[in-house]
Amino acid sequence: MAEERDDVTRREARIGRRLSSRGEDGLFAALLGLRGLELGNGLRLRRLRAVGGEGAVFYVEDALDPEARLVGKVGLVPWHRPARLSSKIIRARRAVIEEEARVLETAASPFFPEFRALMRFSNPLLEAARGGEFARPEPCMVMERLPGQDLDTWLCRVHRGGVRREVLRPNLDRIAVGVLQALADLERRGFLYADLRPGNFRVVGRPWRKARLIDAGSCVPRGAPGIRFPH
Repeated sequence: MAEERDDVTRREARIGRRLSSRGEDGLFAALLGLRGLELGNGLRLRRLRAVGGEGAVFYVEDALDPEARLVGKVGLVPWHRPARLSSKIIRARRAVIEEEARVLETAASPFFPEFRALMRFSNPLLEAARGGEFARPEPCMVMERLPGQDLDTWLCRVHRGGVRREVLRPNLDRIAVGVLQALADLERRGFLYADLRPGNFRVVGRPWRKARLIDAGSCVPRGAPGIRFPH
């Protein structure tokens, strides 16, 4: 484990510490094991960018377009504890990624990252000999990597920095308008947003602060109430 940690970035180290605090050092090591995997069409998983409750996000390198800013998201399961894994668990997490990719592509909202592709790769963290979902390829949703920073991070930095209210107010106004524009745009496209919180927005651009959504998996079709409660 120590050798695997030697080559991590500061961002990855923070992710590792967070997972370690939850007793999931093994999961961090497993995630590092996915770096460098080929997805096809010149795409390759690179460094680990973020880990949430249901997915892990990696930077993605495009050999055909080195200037492309991309990330890839895969479903998160306890790969480090194979005895706890079942085809049912793996199938459920993969379905989340596939549904998020479908929403991202279908909505095609300018407030979401641009959808690139839903790729599939052979997952070295699973024993294919167990059959079922273990033997099937792993879906990875590839999308635009948004610049800027998460809204909750931006707010923390603003508060720590002691920014004067008269300077802060117009920035907050623009962000609030951007959030409302994003929600209205999604509603016009047939979706409601079910997880409205600062961590799901990205603050982009200076001096005109823009707000963009980063989690298409939090969308609920307007005609399907009851799947998740839209906040």
